[in-house]
Amino acid sequence: MVGNNVIAETMFRHDPGIMLYAPLRTAIYESADGAVHLSIDQPSTRFASFGDPRITEVEMRLDNKLADLLRLLGTTVPPELDTIRTSETSR
Repeated sequence: MVGNNVIAETMFRHDPGIMLYAPLRTAIYESADGAVHLSIDQPSTRFASFGDPRITEVEMRLDNKLADLLRLLGTTVPPELDTIRTSETSR
């Protein structure tokens, strides 16, 4: 599990239900062919159901942080996260 209690609290104050999804589920595993995989929930897909713009703002920042982490690890950033980063930086 991956999470930051300080960030989660910024959403919790608007809807305690976010604790159903925070911290985010994460798995690191090796497949039969020896490749290592990182699997993690995309924050915006987990928290979008709350329909609260204050939570949406935080979930988008979390998507950006996740994309930054993947870049730091030198791995491919999924298009869903790359699109979010592009739209955020063009504002």
